[in-house]
Amino acid sequence: MPLRDSPGFPSRPPVARLAAALAVCACACWPLVARSQAIVPSTLVQVVPGANAVALEGTLKGPNLGARDYVVRLEGGRTMRVALETKSPDTGFAVLDPYGGTIHRNQANRGNSWSGRLPEPGEYRVRVTLSDEAAQRAAGAAYTLRISVER
Repeated sequence: MPLRDSPGFPSRPPVARLAAALAVCACACWPLVARSQAIVPSTLVQVVPGANAVALEGTLKGPNLGARDYVVRLEGGRTMRVALETKSPDTGFAVLDPYGGTIHRNQANRGNSWSGRLPEPGEYRVRVTLSDEAAQRAAGAAYTLRISVER
């Protein structure tokens, strides 16, 4: 005889069982949600189209400062160039569109430059990151990020 039909173990209504299951899932997934929504410090960058690249120097240090955003406000149709210089094989970058979607993501120590035409006006982000493994072991990395925009 199942436990739920035993005396002292009353059957729960389906809604209560569903609520309990959702609560268990929420608790189990919380570390993943909290990590993905970590606050990433950001810096607004003034880039003049056609001018020399803007050079930005920074340092990342895991686990609390494993990423930094550089925000560039641009008109649509412009071509942006990004280059990352670092001695750390654990450092990479991503270019995010105004809605947070990924336009480009390089792998750490693979192709540390990118160039692309931006389809619409808005705030684009260049996110410099440590790999998850480097951030977890509290590694650090110095870098220089160069951003330029064609006329």
